[in-house]
Amino acid sequence: MDEKLFGILKNFRPCFSRVASYQWFLVIMIGLIVRTDHYGVSSVVRWLSLDPGCYWTMLHFFHSTGWTLEGLLGCWQSYCFQDSFCLKVQGRSVMVGDHTNQPKEGRRMPGLVTIHQDSETSSKPSYYRGHVWCFIALVMERAAQKCFAIPLLGELDRDEVNKKDGYSKATRVVYQAILIAEKMNCPSYLTLDSYFAVGPAFLLAAGVYSVVARVPWVHIITHAKKNAVAYLDPEPAPPGKRGKKKKYGKKLTLQNLFADRAGEFIETTCCVYGNTEMVKILCLDLFWKPIKGKIRFVLAITSRGPIVEPGNEDIQ
Repeated sequence: MDEKLFGILKNFRPCFSRVASYQWFLVIMIGLIVRTDHYGVSSVVRWLSLDPGCYWTMLHFFHSTGWTLEGLLGCWQSYCFQDSFCLKVQGRSVMVGDHTNQPKEGRRMPGLVTIHQDSETSSKPSYYRGHVWCFIALVMERAAQKCFAIPLLGELDRDEVNKKDGYSKATRVVYQAILIAEKMNCPSYLTLDSYFAVGPAFLLAAGVYSVVARVPWVHIITHAKKNAVAYLDPEPAPPGKRGKKKKYGKKLTLQNLFADRAGEFIETTCCVYGNTEMVKILCLDLFWKPIKGKIRFVLAITSRGPIVEPGNEDIQ
């Protein structure tokens, strides 16, 4: 275990311009691993039985000019993508993105925002103050098809930064995933929940291409919202009819297609949460108004119920 750990940490040596900075980095990383409480630098000093004066030295480390956060993140992401356990599906790596909310008691902490309580428990307040975190992880595969996620990026999702850069909470995650995939020169699948099933997220992913592979750097896979609708191709206009041609055909409620087109589903074997089972799937290329074009919808019937998943690879 020690040999593997120091073998990983050795890859970060080029990120530090000074030997002392790198050595303090090793001390802090070991302290973060062995500690059992979460009280910042104090935990590292206490669990490594260091001299109390090291507390101030460690604080200076985080303000050192001998290293940059971007350099450390780039080195860590490169190591993860080059690892033999990195899961590849059709030549693409698999990333997972999501937001998480962390309540905070402080009133003057940087980045605090008012967050709506999603829980249905009546004892909890409707709104609370806290941090909104954006996380992206890389899926790794062990033996026996057991997968786990390795964090690649974690940052505060701040409204003022998003407005300045022209992004929203939904598109910020997609933008960061594109940057990672482009930097690592590895097209990727990005799995998200239904919160990200919005037009701007799909348009952003479809608009940034790999010149060599000729595919988008990021292909989004997500759940469609329960009230999602799509449209068939418009019927051809009668000869000689004047006026603007129709862009959308018949309106379809996606959840109703499980009953309306039950005979068109195809059975196949799929691994769902580690268990192999028979699922029924139906792929449809339909018009979707949020992107004003076509997108592929995959309807699946599994043991966990019917699901609808849109993907951006067929955007036209």
